[in-house]
Amino acid sequence: MSTASDPLEIPPGWMLDSADASHQNGLGREEVTFILKVLYERCCQSILWAHMKTSAMDSAAKWLQWSAPDAAYLSGKSVFEFLQPLLTIAAPEFVIVDIPAGAVFGLRAVDRLGLVTNDFMSKVSDADQYDWAFFYFFKERLEEDCQDESDRCLIGKSDFTVRLADSSYFYVYSANKALNEHLSFSLVYGEKKIVRLSDLDIMY
Repeated sequence: MSTASDPLEIPPGWMLDSADASHQNGLGREEVTFILKVLYERCCQSILWAHMKTSAMDSAAKWLQWSAPDAAYLSGKSVFEFLQPLLTIAAPEFVIVDIPAGAVFGLRAVDRLGLVTNDFMSKVSDADQYDWAFFYFFKERLEEDCQDESDRCLIGKSDFTVRLADSSYFYVYSANKALNEHLSFSLVYGEKKIVRLSDLDIMY
């Protein structure tokens, strides 16, 4: 970035011909150069800030990834029973349901919509089998619109996320300390690792 003692040099491709600039905009070469310097610097600052924000979130947060096959092939009853102790420990207030594919009935109408946890749990068992689904759990109601958020971005905003995969597997991505202890020491049969958000294995 430029400073008062270190003026910004604009790449050659950004420089306008002064005669054309004066003709088209009524500005001289010095004025055009100054405007370009300001625009270029602000562009660079925006890119750097976005990169720093993403990097900080990614490097600071350590996520536990836990996974295990489900002997009941993700039946509604099995998913309910798996979720119940997780919700007791983490006590999330709000959940967003994403892509409840399969023979699913209770949650079919709320894809990408938010529910309070109690309402969600009253519906989640109403399914013969889940093929694929994301359940993003939050400590409090998420006010922003998440319709266009990527899966990884929503996981990053959640307290923890449960992924139902391929009619067979539970995946949990968690930044909740109490839940991580439960997954590490109580559900010892699962595979687990601690990674950055960008390194989570998200199954599709």
